Amino acid sequence: MEPFYFRSYYYCVKGVAHDRKELESELKRLKDIDPGCVQYHLGQKHISSWLRSIGETDLAERLESAVTVDQALAVLSRPKSASRTKKTSAAEKTSTAKTTGTVRQTARKTVK
Repeated sequence: MEPFYFRSYYYCVKGVAHDRKELESELKRLKDIDPGCVQYHLGQKHISSWLRSIGETDLAERLESAVTVDQALAVLSRPKSASRTKKTSAAEKTSTAKTTGTVRQTARKTVK
């Protein structure tokens, strides 16, 4: 997986992030050192593109609207929405299947 390089105007590397955690850490550090560097990468959607390439699609979409370091940090610190992260348990799937089967059996009996 390719890391994200925060580069200045002269291609000098100001910071490197390999994952979401390091991205947040680098944003906090660069906020005081070179906020213009971060704003440039945010404005050009470089960070969002990189996040998509490492499989963080949801975070990339949420970060699209950030134009300042503070906005980006707020997005990174916000947990994923509950509706997108809820997984259906095996018990819920079984329960749903049983209920659906019962409805189908009842419908068949009524038709006969």
